[in-house]
Amino acid sequence: SRLVRPRGARFTVKRCPVCGNEYDAWMQFCPRDSSELIASEAQPARNLETVAAAPAYDITTIPEAPEGRYRPIESLASGPIGEALVAEDTFLGRRVILLVGSPNLGPEMMRDMVVRYRALSGITHPNVQTVFAIERVKGLPSAIIEHIESQRFLDDILQSEAPLDGLRAISLARQTASALAAAHEAGIVHRDV
Repeated sequence: SRLVRPRGARFTVKRCPVCGNEYDAWMQFCPRDSSELIASEAQPARNLETVAAAPAYDITTIPEAPEGRYRPIESLASGPIGEALVAEDTFLGRRVILLVGSPNLGPEMMRDMVVRYRALSGITHPNVQTVFAIERVKGLPSAIIEHIESQRFLDDILQSEAPLDGLRAISLARQTASALAAAHEAGIVHRDV
């Protein structure tokens, strides 16, 4: 995939004074420990290139989620790189999607997975699920992302509603293009589109 680095792009973050994790500016409390977040100065925009080059982000520094923090509810999919689950965040009392890396992944593949989710955490858009955190769950690097109860994936919509009405097709295309534009502004090019 081709990396795009927007010239002079900046993003505002908030930092947790307890755990030191950074979050998007719209967040008020740390999802890990509920501390009130503190505004930080604008930082260079994150993209795969800048996140991968960050020397402080070594996969061995990923914090371990407290035992029992995420209670699996339903398996969505699994494959050679890991498993996607709907889980209950028992601390915050909400459902999340838990993307758990496979124990069979080598260190480079695990690092790549973490780098991608860390880059994606810089995107805030209504048509892109928010990455809340990257933590180790039972020792495995995992991304904790937003769960949307009524979520339907584009391929499900296309299969169940085909052929699409023209206005419906335009609406879906606009939403998809808008989400891709947000990713491009963050310097990420989605290679599966």
